[in-house]
Amino acid sequence: MLLKAEFVEQTKQLLGPESEVLFNCIDEGKAPISIRYNPDKPTKRHLNLLQPVPWNEQGVYLTDRPLFTADPLFHAGAYYVQEASSMFLAEAVKQHVDLTKAVVALDLCAAPGGKSTLLSSLLKDSDVLISNEINKSRADILTENIQKWGKPNVVVTRNSPSDFNELPELFDLIVVDAPCSGEGMFRKTPHAIEEWSPENVELCTSRQREILESIWPCLKPGGVLIYSTCTFNLKENEEQIAWMIEELGAENVPLDICTFPGIQPGFGEEISAARFFPHKSVGEGLFMSVVQKADDQPQRIRIPKNKISELDKKSVPMVSGFLKANRWTYFEHRSQVFAALPAMSEVIARISTSLYPLHFGVVLGELKGKDLIPAPGLAFSTQLNSEALQKAALTKDQALALLSKETPSIEAPSGWVLCTYDNLGLVWIKSLNNRINNYYPKEWRIRSDYRNFD
Repeated sequence: MLLKAEFVEQTKQLLGPESEVLFNCIDEGKAPISIRYNPDKPTKRHLNLLQPVPWNEQGVYLTDRPLFTADPLFHAGAYYVQEASSMFLAEAVKQHVDLTKAVVALDLCAAPGGKSTLLSSLLKDSDVLISNEINKSRADILTENIQKWGKPNVVVTRNSPSDFNELPELFDLIVVDAPCSGEGMFRKTPHAIEEWSPENVELCTSRQREILESIWPCLKPGGVLIYSTCTFNLKENEEQIAWMIEELGAENVPLDICTFPGIQPGFGEEISAARFFPHKSVGEGLFMSVVQKADDQPQRIRIPKNKISELDKKSVPMVSGFLKANRWTYFEHRSQVFAALPAMSEVIARISTSLYPLHFGVVLGELKGKDLIPAPGLAFSTQLNSEALQKAALTKDQALALLSKETPSIEAPSGWVLCTYDNLGLVWIKSLNNRINNYYPKEWRIRSDYRNFD
C-alpha cells in the first residue's frame, strides 16, 4: 500500500523510528477478526476461537474470518462482529461510571451499532441509552442491529448534535466516537488511505469541536464523556482533549491501562488516554480518553408532556401478552406499538419535542383490528414471553431460507409462530391453511444464494 508522504512524515514525528514498524504492519494488511458475544443470548454453538480479547470479557478473536452471513446466530444477535480495540469502551465505562445507579447514556455517533450494543449490555435493563445517527441509511442499519441485539433499554434517534441543545443535563454518560480521518483503519480499510489528506484532518478537527461544543451542555454535572477516534494524529486526539479542558471546563480523568501491556498511554504527561496501535496490540488504531463535568448544583429540569401518544388502554390486552411481566408503558409511534419501562418513558417525554426517535424499548408491531402483526424486531427481544408463544425450531437450511425471504416447508401450528434457531428468536411466520407467510423484512434479507454457502 502506498502511504501518502504527508501521513508518513506526520507519523514519523509522532513515533520516531518505531513508525517503520507501523508502516510495515499496515502494508501487511492482516487485520485480526474479533466478535463480541451477546451475554443475554447464550448459545451452545461457538465459532473457531483463538483467544479472548483481554479488555472485554465478551470479546474473542477468531482464527479466520467465517462467512457470517451464512450463520443464523449472527442474524439472531447472538454476537456482534466488532473491532477489538473499540471494545475497550466497556473498560472505560466500568472505571468511571457507577453502574449500580440509574444511568441515562448517549451514543452520539452510533452507527452501525458496535458501541451501542456493547453499552446496552453493560447497562441495566432499567437504564436508558439513546443511540443516535444523523445519516438516514446508517440510522436504518443501526436500528436493525439494535433490534437484533434485543435489549429493551435503547432509543434510536436520527438527529444532528445541535438538535440536542434543548436537552440540558440529561445524560450521565455521553460517548462521542467522532468522525475522523481514519488513519487507524488503514490496514483494515485500504480505501481510507486514498481518502486521507492533511485538509481532511483539519476538516475533521473542526467538525469534532463543533460536535463536542454542541453536546457538552447535555451532560449532567459530575457526568462523564468518553471521546474516541480511529486515528493517530495529535490534532484529532490529545489536542481535542486539551481544547475541552481549556474551552469547556472539562476535567481529564485517568484511564488505568496498566493491566493491558499492548495499550499505550497518550502522548505527553498532560492528557490521560488509551492509544491502540496495530503493531502494539491485537486490534486497529484507536484513541480513547475520558473527561468529566464539574459536579456543580444541577438544574431543576421540568419533565414536559410526552408528545408521543400512549396506546389506548382498551388495546393494551392485545399486545401485553407478548412480553414478560414488567412495568411496561405502551406507545403508538409511526404506526407501530412500542413498550417502554418507566425510566425510558421519562426520557421519551424529555426528547419528544426535540428529537426524532426511530425505535425505543421493545417494538411490538402494528395493530390491525383485534390482531397484532408482530414487528420483525420483536422476534429478537430478550423480553419476549416465549412460554406464551407458538414456536417452531428451525434447521440451519430452513433458517437461511427464511432469512433469504423464501418460504421453506416448516411444520408449524396455525396462526402466528416464532421461528427459532438454537432457541433464539429469528423470524415470524403466519401459518394458515397449509400456507406459510414469511414476515422477515425484505430490506434485511440475505441477498446472496444461501445454497452456495460452504
